[in-house]
Amino acid sequence: MRSAKLILNPAAGRGQAAQWLAGIKERLASLGVESDIAQTRAPREAVEIARRARQDGFELIIAAGGDGTVHEAVSGLVQAAGNGTAGTLGIIPIGSGNDFVRNLGLPTDWQMACDKIAAGQTRRVDLTRVNGEISTNSIGVGFQAQVNLEARKINWVRGSLIYIAAVVVTLRQSYRTPRVVMTLDGQTMAQDITDITLGNGRWSGGGSYLFTPEADLADGFLDVCVARGMSKLQIVMLTPKVMRGAHVGDPLVKMARARRITIKSEEPLPVHADGELLADAYQHEIVAEVLPQKLEVIA
Repeated sequence: MRSAKLILNPAAGRGQAAQWLAGIKERLASLGVESDIAQTRAPREAVEIARRARQDGFELIIAAGGDGTVHEAVSGLVQAAGNGTAGTLGIIPIGSGNDFVRNLGLPTDWQMACDKIAAGQTRRVDLTRVNGEISTNSIGVGFQAQVNLEARKINWVRGSLIYIAAVVVTLRQSYRTPRVVMTLDGQTMAQDITDITLGNGRWSGGGSYLFTPEADLADGFLDVCVARGMSKLQIVMLTPKVMRGAHVGDPLVKMARARRITIKSEEPLPVHADGELLADAYQHEIVAEVLPQKLEVIA
């Protein structure tokens, strides 16, 4: 039997994840993976569990939850790895978003995910460090981060519809188009913005949005999508394009690619990494850099 540390967030999937725990453990065992289970009960707890598990000799860490659980588990693995490669990580997607899983091309069905973990085939992918935090998938600055704040309050729809509903709620409230100074690998520009996405992967928002449709998890770059300052009507008109990845080339949007990005603004900017707000959600300066081939993940 192969031994693994299984970190499960019982609150994932709007509180339904705990119902699948027995089935997950049983299926993994039937496939030759013996799981030592730790359930999280507080934010950031998965970071410490993953870090300690790796230091205690567990070669396989399994994150069972949504993008937030994966985000925390990877952060713990990076802490344990120091300058080395972090991992090995397996993922059982039982959250509301599961964007990192989509970008890896993994199944979103938990039973098929268990099968994949047992097969054990791995690949190395890039991570991003943003203001000291680790990100697996995408970083949102401005409107998108405000949408994530609103999504946390919504309990009347599930799955990817949460993020679509949150866009509607955010549009009904006041929002701003701050001026930022942005530097991409040494090239600087000033711009009034509605939103900036730094994409390691293609999908975000629970599989609803393709802000960076050409992003590659293992190319050593972040894809950048800058939406200039827009009216509410322009946001409404652009959103369906973003959902299809058809906004590339639109005059409201600028696309780029870089290894290191800084964003500065006199007005504090809301920021999220993988849907999780940074410790200080509003920042005057954001620094993001790629960590090439940093994570080994079962895929």
